[in-house]
Amino acid sequence: MKVYIYNSKKPDTSSLPRDKNGKPLPINNTFFNISHSGKYWAIAISDKPVGIDLQSKFKQGRPREISERTLKKILKSGEKPVKNNYLQNFVVKEAYSKLLGDGLSLGFSNYDANDLIEKPHYFKETKDYILYAFEEK
Repeated sequence: MKVYIYNSKKPDTSSLPRDKNGKPLPINNTFFNISHSGKYWAIAISDKPVGIDLQSKFKQGRPREISERTLKKILKSGEKPVKNNYLQNFVVKEAYSKLLGDGLSLGFSNYDANDLIEKPHYFKETKDYILYAFEEK
């Protein structure tokens, strides 16, 4: 799996062929997945299905926070924050759900992000964003 991260306007992907859940279909046996947040976008490319999520750490110049309401929807009972940051839990689950092709319909509270990061993955964190990508075995 290769992951590329850009600090530019996200490309227009509206003409890409997609499955019934909106996941881009492979082109010439090359699988890819795209994510964007704020001024960044990223793409994961592989010869196997992939899922990627990138989230900016800031929204409108302020540190991004996840509301209690959202946490109740995304956390499995007893789930702890990944690296002391619940935003990472969301990013892990979003990337994994995109790998499976389920998107937000996966039911994030059915999975513990701490278990998911035991699977092979790509991770990058900067002062501006968090990124996780998963590749099918």
